[in-house]
Amino acid sequence: MCEAIKAVLDKHTLTSGWTEQNRVMLAGRIAAGIADAGLAIVPVEPTMAMMDAGLHQSSADSQWADVHSAWKDMVATAQD
Repeated sequence: MCEAIKAVLDKHTLTSGWTEQNRVMLAGRIAAGIADAGLAIVPVEPTMAMMDAGLHQSSADSQWADVHSAWKDMVATAQD
């Protein structure tokens, strides 16, 4: 999670004059705050490993398309 946040900070003009150490520290604090709030940063599109894990937990007749569709619905609902 910290890497994803740091990548955003690296591209943002607000932090363009900051040292690498400051961006890493801020990314860590943001990630900790997100975790403390009981939240997580997740991909918009599930990875194959995530779909495999979801498929493993679902019914025997489910397919990857079902897991992918469910993921998109869950992410869309979480952003409301």
